[in-house]
Order: sequence, then C-alpha cells, then structure tokens
Amino acid sequence: MPQTYQLPKNFHKLAQEQQDDLIDAIATLAATRLGVERVDAMGKVAITVVDSDEQDDMLAQTLLGQERDLYAHRVNLERYETILANGIAGESRANMAALMLQTLDRLDDMTRIIEALTPQLPPQVRHDAAIARIKAREEAVRPGNATP
Repeated sequence: MPQTYQLPKNFHKLAQEQQDDLIDAIATLAATRLGVERVDAMGKVAITVVDSDEQDDMLAQTLLGQERDLYAHRVNLERYETILANGIAGESRANMAALMLQTLDRLDDMTRIIEALTPQLPPQVRHDAAIARIKAREEAVRPGNATP
C-alpha cells in the first residue's frame, strides 16, 4: 500500500514555529521524493526532466486552471446570493448560507494559490507563448476542428 501523509488535525492550533518546522519537513520530503537536493527554503528544485517550453506550459496551464476555478467560485457565490435573495427559508436557507461561507473560504484559498504561483511564472514573453500553445491545443481538439 502506498505511503499517505497528512497534517496533524491540530495543525492550525500549533505555534507558528511548530507549523514552520512541519512545513520545512514537508518541503524536504518533497525534494527527497523528487530525487534532488533542496535548493531553497521554499523547496524549489531544479527540474531537468522536461524542457523549458514544457515547464512554461505546465505553469501557464496551472495558472489558467486556478483562474478558471476562481471564476467558477465567483459565479457560484453570485448564484447563492441570488437564491438567498429570492426568499428560501428553513434548512435550505441555512445550507445555502453555509455554501456561501465555504465559497468565501475557497475564494481566499484560490487567491493565495494564485499569488504564490505568480512568482514561479516564466517571463511575460515566454508566458504569453505558453498560453498561445495551450489555446492552440485546446482549439485543435474542439469538435469540428479535428483533422482527419
């Protein structure tokens, strides 16, 4: 059975120093699993398996995915607000309010993820080229665009 990992259930209650120690250990474990030595406190490692265009594409695709998730959560939040404004009551109202709170938390998470990803992106020219490659691949697989 594969090894599984999880944070202690009380992680958010630990002192900042204890949290930092755990995060540092996780970064070291991640670097070890990649088979390379850690190069900085953030656990960034040199990757040579894929070429620079592939790396750029992967980072750009990750950012696109995060931005799409952020957009979907914003749409959900607007939908929940509309549903609540239309006067639902009882347990349904409580459930909808809970969904709104979960969505607000998720919006905060998505924003932090995007902010953390942004410094990892390639220079703008390479990022733009990666986005163009991604869009071209997406367009090529749309129905009606497939080549025989």
